[in-house]
Amino acid sequence: MGGHQGHTFCALEDAYQQERAAFEELFKDFKTWSSADILSCLESLEIRKKKALQSVSKDAEKVTDYFNKLISTLDQKKNEIVSDFETMKLMVMQAYDPEINKLSEVLKEQRLALSIAESFRGASDPLTFLQQMQEFRAKLKFVQETSAPSRINIVNPSSVSTVISEVYRFLPAAVDLTDYAVLCWTNYTLIAFP
Repeated sequence: MGGHQGHTFCALEDAYQQERAAFEELFKDFKTWSSADILSCLESLEIRKKKALQSVSKDAEKVTDYFNKLISTLDQKKNEIVSDFETMKLMVMQAYDPEINKLSEVLKEQRLALSIAESFRGASDPLTFLQQMQEFRAKLKFVQETSAPSRINIVNPSSVSTVISEVYRFLPAAVDLTDYAVLCWTNYTLIAFP
């Protein structure tokens, strides 16, 4: 009976009678055991769990609302700032395009004047020469009277840095911008510094 070491070996009927008596005693104690304390504690835990979940849900809604408002505000601010830059682009085009077009026209007239000069240079007919000479002088006068524009300053660098400063001022401190390029205007040229 190697499987019963340390145990008292008894007959099946004896074991049954012992366990039956033990069962009756345990069952009697179990029936009289009061579950009221446990039920009360269980109800209390369930109520506290419900309140805690409601509180967490309310906090989650507040955080969601906060970030939705923040995102909306940031998006609105971004649109305002991008609009400012679009306005600056328009100012650049309005300042530079007329000058570029004027100088392009001067170069075109200069090439045309040279072409006219080459074509009538060897002309022997006096009327043709005089007509061509008149046209050449008109183009030459236009080219000579058109001066190159002085430096065009249309975008004030401080206005650009003001816009950039506004971006940094407006952003929450938690937004880390160290990895983003810092924009600045030098001689009216936009340069990004890493």
